[in-house]
Amino acid sequence: MESWCCCLGIKQLCRNLPQLKVKTEYYQYFFFTHTGWVSFQSKCYLMSTSTVTWSKAESLCQSVRGHLLVLNSVEELDFISNVAEARYSYWIGLVEHEEGHWTWVDGTDFNTTPTVNGEDCGQLHPSYRNQRKLWNDADCGQQYYYICESES
Repeated sequence: MESWCCCLGIKQLCRNLPQLKVKTEYYQYFFFTHTGWVSFQSKCYLMSTSTVTWSKAESLCQSVRGHLLVLNSVEELDFISNVAEARYSYWIGLVEHEEGHWTWVDGTDFNTTPTVNGEDCGQLHPSYRNQRKLWNDADCGQQYYYICESES
């Protein structure tokens, strides 16, 4: 329980929750619906409600002490695919600063991402064949929703 609320910077509430004797599901619902944050394993995620360019998305994520989504596992991708709005495309923290050399915003090298259209910013977009979102490279100046990630 601590991971989903402590990523919001409210550790005092986290310590007091066991004493409140109110169902955890209520608090999870409250914090998810009223703040936009949701947790998985040791990370917290914020699904945006507006569209912006890739650089603006990264700046907004940094302003809430995070960064654009860095996918570390298939399980994490499946989780995000389940909680993200199915019909929207989302900016993620994958960028090509140098032609052919992709990196995550946290500095992790990721040189196996296929370049579909020769664009420079990473994006998740809907798949109409399966539930898991697909990877894409997109024009950084386009406006899409975005997903911020923060350590809990």
